[in-house]
Amino acid sequence: MVRIYRFSGVRPDREEAPAIAAVPYDVVTVDEARSVIEKNNKSFLRVSRPDAELTDLPANDPKIYERARENFEALMKSGMMLRDPAPGMYLYRVDQNGDVFFGLCCCLDVEDYRNTSIRRHELTRYDKEEDRTRHIGTTKTHNGPVVLLYRNNGETFSFIRSLIPKETGPDAEVKAADGSLHRIYRIADPAVLDRLEEMFAKIPALYIADGHHRAKSAVNVADQRILAGQPVDGEVSRFMGVM
Repeated sequence: MVRIYRFSGVRPDREEAPAIAAVPYDVVTVDEARSVIEKNNKSFLRVSRPDAELTDLPANDPKIYERARENFEALMKSGMMLRDPAPGMYLYRVDQNGDVFFGLCCCLDVEDYRNTSIRRHELTRYDKEEDRTRHIGTTKTHNGPVVLLYRNNGETFSFIRSLIPKETGPDAEVKAADGSLHRIYRIADPAVLDRLEEMFAKIPALYIADGHHRAKSAVNVADQRILAGQPVDGEVSRFMGVM
C-alpha cells in the first residue's frame, strides 16, 4: 500500500515560469550554476544551488543555506512565485524527442520509505545527504521532486493520462534548452483526488528512479525532529514525488 497526499504547491506565476524554471541542482557544477545565475537572476538555481553565489565560503557553511532561504522568500514576496489556495496534486507532462512522459506529482510519506513501500536501489553518500538535509531544514521546502516508478495495475496510468484537460492550457509551460517541453496541470477536483488516493492505496510499492538523496534527506529531517521531541506531522513527515 502506498500513501499519497495533496499539498498546496508553491509555483511560479505563469508568465514567470520560463525564467524561474531550472535544471535539477545536482546536474550542474557550481561554475555552471553561477553562469546561469549571472545571465538570469530569476533562476531557481539561486534557491537550489546557493553555493554558486557564495563561492568564497566552504561548502557546508550555514550562510549558504540561509541564502537559499532568503532567495526563496524573495521570490514569494515579489509575487513571482505563489502558493496555491488549496491542497491538490499536479500532472507533469514532458514531450522530448518524440516521446511523451506523464507523471503525477504529490506528497509521499517518509514512513513508506522506512518500511520499504518506497524502494531504493542506490546507496547514498553522506556529504550529499547532509547537504540536502540542511537545505530542507533551513528553507523548510522540498524544492526538487523525487522521481519514482510504479507497476501499472491496468487503470492507473490511463486514468492519470485522461486528466490532461483538452479545453484549457497548462498552468505552466517551459521549453528547456534541450528542446523538451515541460507542462504542469493542477488537479483540484476533490472527487478526482479521492480516486487517485484510492488507486495508489492498491499499489504495493514505488521504486525510486532518481532522487535517492532527496528522499533520504527528507527522512533525516523528520528523524531530527523526532530526536528533538518536536511534532512530526503534516508535510514535515512527507516529501514531494513525481510518479
